[in-house]
Amino acid sequence: MTSLTNIDIQARIEKAVDAGILSFWECVVEEFPEITGGEYDPMYEGVMWAQATEWIEHWLSLNSKDLHV
Repeated sequence: MTSLTNIDIQARIEKAVDAGILSFWECVVEEFPEITGGEYDPMYEGVMWAQATEWIEHWLSLNSKDLHV
């Protein structure tokens, strides 16, 4: 079994967050096709990214004995 470093785990978390946020916005755009702009406050984007990271870290802490975040 390969041992994962904290850097490996964090890279995977970042990849999951990026993909998750992209999927989220794809769903929002699909649900609201009448919206033609893409304006969004950058402050909220940072908050969203931080919260998604926390959700994944929490999920990992509850569901994995081998990964320590």
